[in-house]
Amino acid sequence: NQSLRKREIARLFDENNLNYNLESALMKLQELQKSNGGFSWIDGMPTSTYISAQIAAGLGQLLEAGIITPDKEYAIKNLIKNLVKYLDDEIEINYQKALNKKTGFSAHGLVSARAYFIESYPLKEKQQAFDYFLNKMTEKKHQKSLSQKMGLARILWYNGRFEEANELMDALKDISLTDENGGIYWRDFQRYESVRKQAEMISLFSLVKADDKWIEGMKLWLLQQKRANDWGDNKATAQACFAMLNGSAALSNSPKVYLTINGEEQLIDGNAGTGYFKI
Repeated sequence: NQSLRKREIARLFDENNLNYNLESALMKLQELQKSNGGFSWIDGMPTSTYISAQIAAGLGQLLEAGIITPDKEYAIKNLIKNLVKYLDDEIEINYQKALNKKTGFSAHGLVSARAYFIESYPLKEKQQAFDYFLNKMTEKKHQKSLSQKMGLARILWYNGRFEEANELMDALKDISLTDENGGIYWRDFQRYESVRKQAEMISLFSLVKADDKWIEGMKLWLLQQKRANDWGDNKATAQACFAMLNGSAALSNSPKVYLTINGEEQLIDGNAGTGYFKI
């Protein structure tokens, strides 16, 4: 039922509802955070580097989007500060293992998550360990998958290595496709992940301050997927909605479409930007 789904989306984006859910989620995270700053799979289990990195990346995305402001909220600031310290400690541990030729947990997830907080929490004495793994990640960078290139470009940008980041961005642009409506997309994304990855791509292009024509072209493709398909699960839908709402409103308008029935002209209801009209 389209009307019901529209009402559900409106409720989802109600400001009071959003603020309440965000505050509740952050309070729950504070309760679950361990004394070393990390998190476990289940309360009572040992700290997990994987789960901790996943949570840090999620908080980093909220920070990047301006949804959370640690400088103004002590509880969030304290949560992130302790989590960043945990990430730094784990990166250092893996660095020492690597120097001693020992097999350790891959630092890819840790480095990716830590990158979001470099500006707020400089690496300082942990810079050498961070750079060691980042340099490993940049080896044969042009042979990496599309998703790996996206993640690496983001890390490089946050670490101030803009020339290398822009080199990867150019590589992403080179393999992009444009459909008959001007929508920009990438064939490499699997269908089940295309919406989520497209939203991540929009976020990346916004971060590096790419030309608006690229961002609007990607948004157009994303909108067009709503003609006949869902955006997928809750996470993909949330990412897609935020990608559409963030930035300019170039796609928010559609031309008025009229239908003449028995000599009477009627304005047709449409979804802005999609080219989809309900009769």
